[in-house]
Amino acid sequence: MRFGLSLKALSHILLHYVPQNIAYAGTLSEIFGSVLSLKKDHNMNHKETLKKYLQFIEAADYENLLSLFSENAIVHSPLYGKVAAVQFYKDLFKDTSESKLTLLNLFTGEDENTAAVHFQFDWNLSDGTAAPFEVVDVCKFSTDGKIEELKIIYDSAKTRPAFEKLSS
Repeated sequence: MRFGLSLKALSHILLHYVPQNIAYAGTLSEIFGSVLSLKKDHNMNHKETLKKYLQFIEAADYENLLSLFSENAIVHSPLYGKVAAVQFYKDLFKDTSESKLTLLNLFTGEDENTAAVHFQFDWNLSDGTAAPFEVVDVCKFSTDGKIEELKIIYDSAKTRPAFEKLSS
């Protein structure tokens, strides 16, 4: 049987998915089937984390939201810039009177530590101005399953004027 794995891919799988100090017996299909199952489980965990992420933002649940992030997590936002997650969500919740988030899609990356969530963010600023937008948040996860970097991607052209008015 021929496997279409490069040496680099095989090394990555062995390094990240095969626990150290464990001897494996079985065919390559059995061993790699187990490893690929672990990767699938890992991606499912990221998807569950991203669903919780949306729930916690919509509820403005700062403590539970931050529990999804690593201690030094960074957020890259079109409006707020590059900010520590602890500060970004304080600022976001301060600037929000109401929000409704509608999940559209969840994606996992080629790299098992990357996942993205695509959603509609019906955002009302703290002064009541509606500033809705469709967005994709791309997350890089740490080895312990916490979000360590989040990049927010959307066209801020319609949102920026209302946000800047609020900030002035």
